[in-house]
Amino acid sequence: MFLTRIDDIEGDDYRAHQAVAALCEKQRVLFQRKGHNIVILSEKPQRGSEDVSDLLDNLRVGGKFLFRLRINPTITINVGGKNKRIGLPAVRIDAWLNAQFTKNGFSAEYITRSEGVRRSIKGAQTISLLSVLVSGVLTVQEPVSLRSAICNGIGHGKGFGFGLLNVFDVL
Repeated sequence: MFLTRIDDIEGDDYRAHQAVAALCEKQRVLFQRKGHNIVILSEKPQRGSEDVSDLLDNLRVGGKFLFRLRINPTITINVGGKNKRIGLPAVRIDAWLNAQFTKNGFSAEYITRSEGVRRSIKGAQTISLLSVLVSGVLTVQEPVSLRSAICNGIGHGKGFGFGLLNVFDVL
């Protein structure tokens, strides 16, 4: 897996998604945005990529890492025979996060910061996604599950810059 940093991507999250897709030749990628800068995790290297395979291959039970994760905390409910995603109330986000962490092979000490609703325009449609930034220190519980979470992301909205578990700085 390769981590690539791209600067000066402007526009909303949908425009960022289009720019990343074009840059990465439509391969499935995860990305995370901070202002006009984007970090991309992909299977194929891009210009200026950093190979993160060593980190992924050396995850060990008890290992600690700093991390950042932007999530779109939603649940799926059935309304009139159709599935619909709704944002979680703030009081349920910690429980949702801890369940996600456990399912994905780690525990964490973290803080959250609500970023509100991120809106993007796709043609005549407005896409609205609840954004919460999570950062802290994770402890590896199950390396195989954590590796999968890093490679595949966590939660919904991955095409719009959510779900990338950005792990760095071994502690």
